[in-house]
This record gives sequence, structure tokens and C-alpha cells, in this order.
Amino acid sequence: MASSVGNVADSTGLAELAHREYQSGDFEAAERHCMQLWRQEPDNTGVLLLLSSIHFQCRRLDRSAHFSTLAIKQNPMLAEAYSNLGNVYKERGQLQEAIEHYRHALRLKPDFIDGYINLAAALVAAGDMEGAVQAYVSALQYNPVSRPWTQFVYLIIRQQPSTKPNVLVFCQTLTLNMSCTPKPPQSDVNSSIVLPRHQIKCYWSHTHLSDVNAGVDILI
Repeated sequence: MASSVGNVADSTGLAELAHREYQSGDFEAAERHCMQLWRQEPDNTGVLLLLSSIHFQCRRLDRSAHFSTLAIKQNPMLAEAYSNLGNVYKERGQLQEAIEHYRHALRLKPDFIDGYINLAAALVAAGDMEGAVQAYVSALQYNPVSRPWTQFVYLIIRQQPSTKPNVLVFCQTLTLNMSCTPKPPQSDVNSSIVLPRHQIKCYWSHTHLSDVNAGVDILI
């Protein structure tokens, strides 16, 4: 009994350590501790998701896809694994496959906020601005304050500068429907949008190891 309790404690400690290392950008150490934990718990889909995220950050896309696929084999209903695969396809420029995987993830988990944001980013890259806006509005409907929506505005304008006038109209319309945000004056629409020029926090789903939401800041 004592040994069993000790193993659980060791596993929990390893999981927390791996998360901290991942968040701090020490991917080599995070991978090492994940592999140690995976040997102890080969059915742990949370470990597989985190390994997928680690390899994605290191641009080892084949390995990232491999661990996402293993997670899906363990649990075909695991939305985060399909989203991680979508990230790999998007990075490879296979936008249609990425979009299909994000949409499948959302069918499995309709309140998956990061899934909507990933889908929106892929649709922007594919030039489908209307679809991207719809995806992001869906995310806001589940949780209006889950992510700063100005990040999404910046993403669209950065990808497609010619869409800026239409995006500004969208922002004003969105503002009117968000109780947490006051309506900006017509003359101040531009100033009401804070475009982050230094960092956007991008999320890759690996939250099955613990309840701590983790993200990685990407310089742009």
C-alpha cells in the first residue's frame, strides 16, 4: 500500500515538474521527465499530449504527430489530441487537414476554447475571414473573457492587412454585444483596439496532466 501511494505521489510530482519545465521553455528536461512518467504509466494520455506539445515547440513535427496519434489510440474522444494534430498540419501548410482536425476536436468538445482559436487562426491563414470570425465569436459565446479578443483582431490584420476596414466594423459590432466592454465612440474605433505588437500567447492543449492551464509566449 505504501509503495502504491508513493508511486502516485512520484507520478504527480513528475507531471507537475514536466509542466513547469515546459512553461519555462526547458523542453529537454520536460521531455526527459515525460518519458520517465510514460514508462511508468503507458496509458497516460496527458503525458502523450504534453510530449506532442514539446516536440511541436521543438519543430519535431513527425514526433509531435506520433504522440498525438498514440493519444488518440488510447482515447479516440480526446479532442485535444486532434487539435494538436491540427497544429502539425497547419505548421506544414496543410491548412485543409488542419481545419478538419480542429473541427473534429470541436465536435468532440464543443466548449473547447483553444480549439476555436486554433480553428480561427487556420481559417485566417486560408483566407476565410468570415469563417474565422464565426469561430472566434463561438469561443466568445462560451467564455467572453477567456482570451483577449484584440489578439484575434491583430492576427487578422497581420495576415490580411486589406481586411482592416471590415475588421474594425466587426470589432465595433462585437463591442456592442459584449457586456464587459463599453461601446467605443465612432471616431475612436481605431484607438479602442489595442494591437499587441510584442507577444501573443499561443496555447497547445496538454491540460490532462493537471488542472493548470499552460501556454507559451511566441515572439512575433
